Amino acid sequence: MALAGILRTTLPYSGALAQATGKVYIEAFQQFIYFLILGGCALYAVRFGIEGIAVAILVASLWLFAAQSWLAIKIIVSTWKEFFKAMIPGFANLILMLVTNLILFFLIEKFFYNFPNEFKLIITVIVNAIIFLSALVFMPASIKGDTFDWLLEKYKDIIPLPFTKFYYSFNPKETVAQTKSVLTSGDKSLSKCLTAVLPLKIQSNQVSTDLDRASILLFPSFEKFWMDKESLEFLIIVPASDKNLVEKRLRNVTSFPVRIVSDDELIPNLNGTSGWYKQQILKLEAANWVETKCFITLDVDNILIKPTGCRDLFSNNKPIFRQEPASLHYTWWLASKKILKSNISFDQNELMLGVTPEILYKDVCIELLKDIASRNFVSDPLKFLLSISSSVPWTEYTLYWLYLMEKDLTNELYSFSESDLYQGIWVNEDFGGARIKTLRSIVNKSNSIFLVVQSTLDLDPRSLYALILSPYKIISVPMFYFYLFISFLKSLKFKILKKITPKFYKTVYNYIVNSKQ
Repeated sequence: MALAGILRTTLPYSGALAQATGKVYIEAFQQFIYFLILGGCALYAVRFGIEGIAVAILVASLWLFAAQSWLAIKIIVSTWKEFFKAMIPGFANLILMLVTNLILFFLIEKFFYNFPNEFKLIITVIVNAIIFLSALVFMPASIKGDTFDWLLEKYKDIIPLPFTKFYYSFNPKETVAQTKSVLTSGDKSLSKCLTAVLPLKIQSNQVSTDLDRASILLFPSFEKFWMDKESLEFLIIVPASDKNLVEKRLRNVTSFPVRIVSDDELIPNLNGTSGWYKQQILKLEAANWVETKCFITLDVDNILIKPTGCRDLFSNNKPIFRQEPASLHYTWWLASKKILKSNISFDQNELMLGVTPEILYKDVCIELLKDIASRNFVSDPLKFLLSISSSVPWTEYTLYWLYLMEKDLTNELYSFSESDLYQGIWVNEDFGGARIKTLRSIVNKSNSIFLVVQSTLDLDPRSLYALILSPYKIISVPMFYFYLFISFLKSLKFKILKKITPKFYKTVYNYIVNSKQ
């Protein structure tokens, strides 16, 4: 019974993972099988008395432990090896306390057999407490891991200060800081993880605005799947006229630390301009505003689709990235080479950096802009990039990656691992005629961390939320079609009104896009 109890202590954690990621029906099925095993074993074993029932409970608990552990491992994309490795501190403590109690029971029964049971219990509790706390302090770090350090940090307000000081006298705080580090490189700026840079505007020619997609899809996906919220800050860049409304709207949809700045603050020399190229310039200039060594660029159509932390975005302490052949956007690469006045050579099959989302180095972006200015004999590289955009189709990523290639830094700074940062749906043909099947297949089977559903497809973000992020899977398909239908009606209404009277259309359109609904 005690062994079954130990196994069941892990279930609240695996159950919470299942509920947080919408796997409740798989968990419910596992609980049903557990009920059948427990009931069947108990009916058979009842003839053997309480010992038989205990064995029945143990057998059923073993099944539930294995099943829910498998589910948790699948959700976090881990392995059984890592799972059991994480249990080493627990196993070590279990063996220590088991041996301690066997010896203790023998001694108590030998020397204190005439004493009341209450006295024996008090002695047992005191000795166990001393041995357990001693294990926390003196057990080698290679065995106990960082769990106890984390507990002390998390509950430092209620743990007696003398014990905390005693613990740190044998376990220096430097070690604690290292184990808490998000990345194990010697660079402390990386240990702070990332800043997420998100350009956003409310005005749109589509049924849904950037603000809708951010508040209904992007931020809820991070709330659901980002595992270490304190490690990530959002830097949101908006038109000055949108700043107050964005602040008000996002206050209720995210618990992440958020800084909202206007594009006029970021690039005052380009006040009054807009468009796709300005958005790219904002992402490069954001390097001067972030405090972390790396930052991840985001668009509002980027959706996190699996449990993710900083560790998942780095391999061997280098950022992972989307690897694409240059042939996909060859004109962009040639144009960027022209802007950089570079002699770097590459062919169409060479693997290059993809598009948003990508992880960029702050210092590289800053140096890139300086070199663009000096090589083109201009004082303001941002104005220069915007002025040539109509004739030279550059992108922030093609400029950035060619600059790294020129410096021979791509292999030094980035991991060419098989990890895939995102999977994209750019045009309706990417659905293959079956939107629900395609989306669910990507969410359930893809190895990618992000799903990009191009905003120009103008899908209602609530329909995508219902299918991808909603915890109520049983009604996700009806809700998907319901919001798709609503989106169709809105789109139809806009088109009709636009033809009848542009002024009336504009009034209705502005009313709808600015409404909270």
